Amino acid sequence: MKAVDIRGAALAAALVLALGAAPVTAQEQQKMFDFSTMATVAAQNKTDEVAAFVHRGDSPNFVDSQGRSPLDYAAGFGNMVMIQMLLDGGARTDFRDKTGSTPLHWAAEAGQLDAIALLLHAKAPVDAGNQQGITPLMLAAGANQGAAVKALLKAGADPRKQDFSGHDASSYAAGRPNALRALQTARSE
Repeated sequence: MKAVDIRGAALAAALVLALGAAPVTAQEQQKMFDFSTMATVAAQNKTDEVAAFVHRGDSPNFVDSQGRSPLDYAAGFGNMVMIQMLLDGGARTDFRDKTGSTPLHWAAEAGQLDAIALLLHAKAPVDAGNQQGITPLMLAAGANQGAAVKALLKAGADPRKQDFSGHDASSYAAGRPNALRALQTARSE
């Protein structure tokens, strides 16, 4: 919380100098802080600032201009503290951004194994397709995230599920040795 107050004061001072305006009151500083949203600070991976928003009761499902929720960002970063805090604050694991992707999509593409496990434990939909029908498994395969592919398969992801272009996880894994190996290992088990 201290960092927020310092940043707000620094911003206010800069505005005063730049605009030649009168000093900014504490109430005006709070309005400047309100311009930031939980999603915008989550996008910067600022756990303490997200905590301040959660503590004051802001919705963890409020999206930024990109349509992404704080949980989307935390999952992509693999920020376990932030993920747990957001889940405890009511963040939805099935929330979809502008592209129809869920937080699990972001974690899978980034290969964030702990985030994947926590989201799945919190009942994230393992086979959710985005607006193109792309699942977290397909994204993990396309990003050559072999360990993420294994984790999603173990959680019940369907490797035969197809996107709206008719591609399955194997198609996404083409030319990506870690993902291919993970898919082949799963088939042979």
